[in-house]
Amino acid sequence: MRTLRRYLLREVILLLGASLLLFSLLPLSTRAVELSELLMGGMGEALELLPLLLPSILVFSLPLSLLLAVLLAVGRMAQEGEFTALRSSGVGPHRLLPSILLISLGCAGVSLGVSAYVTPWTTSRMAELGSRMALQVMRAIRPGFNQHIPHMVLYVERVEGDRLKGVFLYDLRGDPPLLVTAREATAASSGDEIVLILEEGEAHRVEGDAYWRTTFQRYQFRLQPKKPRYLKGEWGLWDLWRRGKSLKFHQRLCLCLSPLVLGVLGLELGLLARRSYRSHGLICCFGVTTVFYLALSGGQALVEAALSPAWLGGWMPSLLLGTMALVLFPRIR
Repeated sequence: MRTLRRYLLREVILLLGASLLLFSLLPLSTRAVELSELLMGGMGEALELLPLLLPSILVFSLPLSLLLAVLLAVGRMAQEGEFTALRSSGVGPHRLLPSILLISLGCAGVSLGVSAYVTPWTTSRMAELGSRMALQVMRAIRPGFNQHIPHMVLYVERVEGDRLKGVFLYDLRGDPPLLVTAREATAASSGDEIVLILEEGEAHRVEGDAYWRTTFQRYQFRLQPKKPRYLKGEWGLWDLWRRGKSLKFHQRLCLCLSPLVLGVLGLELGLLARRSYRSHGLICCFGVTTVFYLALSGGQALVEAALSPAWLGGWMPSLLLGTMALVLFPRIR
C-alpha cells in the first residue's frame, strides 16, 4: 500500500508540474505579445514585467492544475484495473485519500503564501515600473492619429526624436470636450501618468452658446495611457481584509483553499473513468471549473443584491463542490 501511495504521489506531482506549466504559460504568452505591442515592440521591458504577473496567475492556475493532475493520474490507474486489484485484496481506493490530501494541502499553502505575501510585493514593484512603461507608451506615438490613450484623440503631424510637432488633441474626458492645438510637445512621467508639455498653442471649448478660447506659451496636460487591467496589480489577501473588502477577501480565501476540495473531487471523479481517461479527465476538469466560476459569479451577484452575507457568497463555490464530493464519497469506498 505504501508503494502504491508513493507511485500515486509521483504521478500526481509530475502531472501537476506539467499542467501548471501549461496553464501558466498560456496567459503569460498572450500577455507578452500584448505588452510588446503596447511598449512599441519593447520585448525586453515586456519580459521584465511578465514575472511580476505570475503570482496573480498562479492563484488561479494552481487549483485547476491540481484538479487535472489528479483526474489524469487516478483515471489512468482506474482504467488499467489497479483499483480493481486493490478491492480484490480487501483495500478500497479511499485509502489513497491521505496522499491526495497531502498534495492538496501543499497547493493550498502555496496559494495562501503567494496571495498574502508575494502578490503585494509584485504590485508595488509594478507601480515602480509604471512610469517607465508610460514613457514607452508615449514613444509609440507615430505621425497621424493615435488612439491608444483612452477618451482622447491625438494627432501628430511629425515626430522628431522625443518631440512631437504639429499636435492636435481632442480631450473627451470633460464636459464639454476640450480641443487643444500646439506647435510642439514633449512628454514627462509622473507615476503611471504622463504629463504632456505643450508649447505655443491654443485651447478651445464651447459651453452652451459661449465660445472659450485661450492662447498659451507653455501648458501642462495630464494624460492617462490605457494599461491592461492586470498591470494595475492585485491587493494582497490581508490588504483586502484591512480595506474592508469582505466579499473579495472571502472569494480570494476560497480560491486559495479550493485545492483541498478539488483534490478530493478529482480522486472521486477519476475513479469513474472507463475507456479514455484523458478525455474523461479533460471533460471533468472543464465541467468542474465551469461550475466553480459560475458559483463564484452567482455568489457575488447574491451579495451585491443584498440576498446573501459576504462570507456565504464568497465561499459558495467550495460549499457547492464540497457537497458534491460528500455525495460521491460512498462510491470510492
